[in-house]
Amino acid sequence: MRMSLLEMTQAILMSMDSDEVNSITDTTESLDVANIIKQNYLDIISEISPKRLEGLFHLDPSGDNLKPTLMYLPNEVAEIHWLKYNVGDSLTDTNFRDLCFLSLDDFFDFTNGLDVDEAWVSSQVVTINGQSFNMKYRNDQSPSYWTSIDDQTILFDSFDASYETTLTSARTYGYGDLVPTFQMVDTFVPKLDPRQFQLLFNASKAQAFIEKKQVSNDKAEKRERVHRILSYKEKHRAATDNRSSVRKHNERRGYGRR
Repeated sequence: MRMSLLEMTQAILMSMDSDEVNSITDTTESLDVANIIKQNYLDIISEISPKRLEGLFHLDPSGDNLKPTLMYLPNEVAEIHWLKYNVGDSLTDTNFRDLCFLSLDDFFDFTNGLDVDEAWVSSQVVTINGQSFNMKYRNDQSPSYWTSIDDQTILFDSFDASYETTLTSARTYGYGDLVPTFQMVDTFVPKLDPRQFQLLFNASKAQAFIEKKQVSNDKAEKRERVHRILSYKEKHRAATDNRSSVRKHNERRGYGRR
């Protein structure tokens, strides 16, 4: 059974004979319990690695007219499967072009071949590993190629200065693996399978008793151990059953955080 962050907080507070709350922010203790739940959620994500979600996303723009072909990968994106860009004259004129990934070496070779004496070629200063590099790009057409500078920075080969001052977030369409995130709001429901959800609740309950009441909750600790063991078994069983299919799927991937 899944519960919202508020429902879990209320259940844990009730088990500790603490004051009732209508929001996780009502009391210092309720907020502390909500933060304990968040901490345990992040631990489960790190240790057991629940199945990632796949979905669409927009890239974040540079927000700097001096770096018009620079964009950033949102924090919730773990791996890119593909990128597209709307090359239409307006946001309502949707004409999405598939963008081709190039390795950093190939991208440098491609853009270095541009002639800066041409009016349709410009340059920008890009920081890589703490050092500044002058990178050339086309300013007369929408992008066709992209590369990754690091785990967050994405660089494109061109943009069309006739209708935008930098590459636009709303014109980007990406699809990939999304990292589950935790929201400190009452209605948030963690995206975990039932076994991992029970692990989250009981681990948080056991920790809350120790930190807030300075006593242990043997029942919660026992349940936590059981669900942790079962979650690890399910993780390894799934990995074994799907190893070949995952390998084939990963071979089609373009770029992921390293």
